[in-house]
Amino acid sequence: QIAYIVNHAEDKILFVDINILPLIEKAASNLKTVKAIVLMTDKRNMINCKLPDHISLICFEEFIEHQLPDYSWPDLDEKTASSLCYTSGTTGNPKGVLYSHRSTVLHAYGINLKDAIPYGSKDAVLPVVPMFHVNAWGTPYAALMCGAKIVFPGHKLDGESLTNLMNEEKVTISLGVPTIWLLLLNYLRGSGKRLETVKRLIIGGSACPRTLFEGFGEEYKVDVIHAWGMTEMSPIGTANNPLFNMSPKNKEEFYNQKLPQGRTVFGHQMKIVDDYNNTLPEDGKTQGRLLSRGFWVLKSYYKDNTQNDRFIEGGWFDTGD
Repeated sequence: QIAYIVNHAEDKILFVDINILPLIEKAASNLKTVKAIVLMTDKRNMINCKLPDHISLICFEEFIEHQLPDYSWPDLDEKTASSLCYTSGTTGNPKGVLYSHRSTVLHAYGINLKDAIPYGSKDAVLPVVPMFHVNAWGTPYAALMCGAKIVFPGHKLDGESLTNLMNEEKVTISLGVPTIWLLLLNYLRGSGKRLETVKRLIIGGSACPRTLFEGFGEEYKVDVIHAWGMTEMSPIGTANNPLFNMSPKNKEEFYNQKLPQGRTVFGHQMKIVDDYNNTLPEDGKTQGRLLSRGFWVLKSYYKDNTQNDRFIEGGWFDTGD
């Protein structure tokens, strides 16, 4: 799959962490367009590997050492491509989703709406999702848009490492999948440590169990917020920030209301339809195919015409759910 993605995207240079290099080394003979691999380290920690003759191995620090410290951004049309991400967890080959500068900026605005996943200049944001996973859920753009500090965790995602990093860097918001937060919760309970500055944990990727909402909320006063999205949607689709009638005093009802993935944000729309694309009622009971459209939802897959039936008249995308 790595070789397929690299070849499909026609990548010329790969930037690779040391711990991932063995994986890339195995795939290297199948990489058709790659000319260089830049290892994300300094000269002292460079390691050798077997690569085809047409691929050179470069040290990152040496790669940037003689470059000018400033850069003049070119004037680009807002519809120019800005990044390309690939879907995961799907049948068949991964599918490419090409984002424009326009869609990326609008998505960052959507994230920073008050009832979505807003950041502020006083926040320190820790995305425990890699940047290759839908651009770390849009964090690098939305956080920098408002001057928030970004903290990157590296490859140590165990409970102890995350706790120490969060406390040392005074993290206020963090984002990740449920398995990460379950490990963190168990570590906190076993060690007796606390999260000194964390106020919110954003959970997506899969359904969040009630134990995480209650555990972090009741024991550590950390608000857990459910969100949902897709690579095809940049990814934000919904977020479940509390409504005015969600009172933490009625704990049973409060946590029941926090379990769903929430409401859509301005700039994104959803509806459910039957097998003939007839709109179905949104009554909380009727089930159907979930469609999505918006300022940051894809119009087609990159260089792939096999999925055209998922793009429906009116700009709707069939999510497959």
